[in-house]
Amino acid sequence: MGSASRTASALDSVGIAHYARWHTSRAGSLGGRLAGLRPATEELIAELLRLVQEFGFVSPAPVFVDLGSGDGRVVIAVARRLGIRGVGVEMDPQLVRQSVDEVPESLRGIG
Repeated sequence: MGSASRTASALDSVGIAHYARWHTSRAGSLGGRLAGLRPATEELIAELLRLVQEFGFVSPAPVFVDLGSGDGRVVIAVARRLGIRGVGVEMDPQLVRQSVDEVPESLRGIG
């Protein structure tokens, strides 16, 4: 498999893994406009980090962005394990507060 095919396959795997986090529930703070998300598992986080490293998605000044970051566990794992800046984007104010509270002091202010 060529490099482009491997990259496309890896991105598809990430997309599938991300899609698998969605469920069909219409409940949530957005009045049913978006499906809710289940928290990322350690297995999903490990696979994401492996793909980021394997396919060179890390540049000299990388920023990892997690859309729909929930409680921030993926952003925190990226910052902690890869040493790069992570930014979470979340629409639920309660989850934003929770994710900010979860960031260890050692990671605050990176980037």
